[in-house]
Amino acid sequence: MNQQKTEAPESPPVFPSPRADTCPFDPPPAYEEYREDSGITEIRLWNDQTAWLITRAGYFRALLNDPRVSAVRAHPNMPKTSQMAAAKLPTRASFRSMDGDEHRRLRRMVTRDFSMPKVEASKAEIRQICDDLIDKMIAEGPTADIITDYAFGLPTQLFCHILGVPFEKRQFFETEVTTMFSRSSNIEKSEAAGQALLGYFRDFVDEVAAQEPRQDIVSRLVHEQYAKGLIDLPDLLNTLVLLIGGGFDTTGNGIGSSVHLLLQHPAQLAVLRDTEDQKVIDNAVEHLLRYVPIIDTGLDRVALEDIDLDGHLIKAGEGIVLNVPAANRDPRDFDKPDEFDITGPAPAHIAFGYGPHLCLGQNLARAELQIAIPTLLKRLPGLAHALPVDEIPWRFDRQIVGVDALPVTWDQEAAVALRQSR
Repeated sequence: MNQQKTEAPESPPVFPSPRADTCPFDPPPAYEEYREDSGITEIRLWNDQTAWLITRAGYFRALLNDPRVSAVRAHPNMPKTSQMAAAKLPTRASFRSMDGDEHRRLRRMVTRDFSMPKVEASKAEIRQICDDLIDKMIAEGPTADIITDYAFGLPTQLFCHILGVPFEKRQFFETEVTTMFSRSSNIEKSEAAGQALLGYFRDFVDEVAAQEPRQDIVSRLVHEQYAKGLIDLPDLLNTLVLLIGGGFDTTGNGIGSSVHLLLQHPAQLAVLRDTEDQKVIDNAVEHLLRYVPIIDTGLDRVALEDIDLDGHLIKAGEGIVLNVPAANRDPRDFDKPDEFDITGPAPAHIAFGYGPHLCLGQNLARAELQIAIPTLLKRLPGLAHALPVDEIPWRFDRQIVGVDALPVTWDQEAAVALRQSR
């Protein structure tokens, strides 16, 4: 008697998928297939855990605004997209990884530090830091690495000032934050970096508590919240590690990758370089935020109840991985999503997330991009890649992605003349 052979069920695709060699700005081609198929795809992670990958913008917004979806990293079914994601990091015990009232209570303690009035007050300092960095580049020019000499210099200096931590500790912060968030770090390395940052802030809080109150974030939290018992020491330390971790990488990568993209689109670069219209600049930055990949992973969630998504059931306890780059290319939400054009209407992108966990620092990040990019383009005439475009190295091994180095050159004589005329 002939027996019919039963085929084994197909294994879910492995996440993350490889990127195409043709354009590092584009999400992996597989994500476009997933998005156009259903927008919700079962995936398999490095530890054989399965989760649902979300690649449509509408689903992205719906889930991030749904109280049945939890951000609590301690949930046993929270997706672990890498060994780093499985590590017990301070950021995963911060308000970023809380739900409901506790999330709102701790987040409100620092909301005002990133309000529009605070950001407006910071713009003069942002301009001064940008000009100082460019002056140094010109003095040492006519070549530089935009990443190390400019893109990361601005958020590092600015955030050290806003937080109130010593600027001379910037290399320590950059090193430990990079190690903590690198997907190539194993659990031990990520946790050691997190503990190093916790240890620093534990000592620093003691120092600040013994000083007179200042207006920076650490001093305000210590004197107005911690000293009055409104926040305990673990929550305070986890909040500070979260802020230092989010303040450096995201904006630095955003500036560097945006400049790299604009250098490949000279007509649009010229529009941004030559305008004095703030509306044109603001609009261009929104297009850059949509098109340039910055947050590759990290928006992971778990369903607390069954959720029906256009007839697709996400069961209670199942993990969810929300992919920002794929959702920001969704043709249901964006006209010609794979084209880069800063002259069109500002897109309603989701680069800063959505819902209750919408990025706390989005106002400050926008201001840094709106000032740093046009200032660089105006002050360095003839700015161009110093290497062939296909030799510019990218860094995709971290939660926050971007170009690893961006060597450039410019018209030194014209740049010096502009500096002297200022």
